[in-house]
Amino acid sequence: MDRNLFPKIKFKQGATLTSQIYDFLRHQIVAKRVVPKTPLSENDLASHFNVSRQPVHEALNKLSLNGLIDIIPQKGTFVSKISVNNLLEICFVRCAIECQSIRSAAKLDQKSCQKVLAKLIKNLEQQKKWLESDGANEKFLDLDDNFHKTICEFSKTNLAWNVLENVKANMDRIRYLTIGTISDAKDLIDTHEQILSYILNQDYNGACNLIEKHAFEITKTYKHIISQHEEWFLEDKTDQ
Repeated sequence: MDRNLFPKIKFKQGATLTSQIYDFLRHQIVAKRVVPKTPLSENDLASHFNVSRQPVHEALNKLSLNGLIDIIPQKGTFVSKISVNNLLEICFVRCAIECQSIRSAAKLDQKSCQKVLAKLIKNLEQQKKWLESDGANEKFLDLDDNFHKTICEFSKTNLAWNVLENVKANMDRIRYLTIGTISDAKDLIDTHEQILSYILNQDYNGACNLIEKHAFEITKTYKHIISQHEEWFLEDKTDQ
């Protein structure tokens, strides 16, 4: 294992070692700092982070469940390639969760609904300011994530975003591969503005239709992405 790929973790109080190691490794992989087929050693990681093997073992198992690594018996653990079929599954789950969250806005009391709307408006303003000052980069992707996380708050559950956050890892890898190149951040902001406009006007069906188009946009662009980053993808292209 190349330890230069993994800086030391400054562990914090209030979160488990497993969750912090998982979040750290997830980000390193998603942010394309660690390429597919990179070997990961449980023993080496435990030694590198100065922890026991148990939290590393649990973090790697979670990464495997979320499609970011392959654990191959008798061979080792490796960063996985991106599955197109998995991307399509993520699109479906994302659309289902966000659309149902938006429809839940109609059931919220006015105070709760206004609180979520205010966060969406503030987030959109931050997106515009960041794009003007620093362009499309990792911080912009964080703002994009927070916009969709806030939409999930209409559901009044933590589970909605937690489920989506867990399953969307390979979609996030695509976002890092394409931001500032194939993906136009201004177009993303325009779409977010339209979604918010529909919600403000209580046109929840209109908002959901746009969310569906937004979520499945990747199904129209992945072939172009593969042509530029073929080494990142599995050969499981689908006709869907």
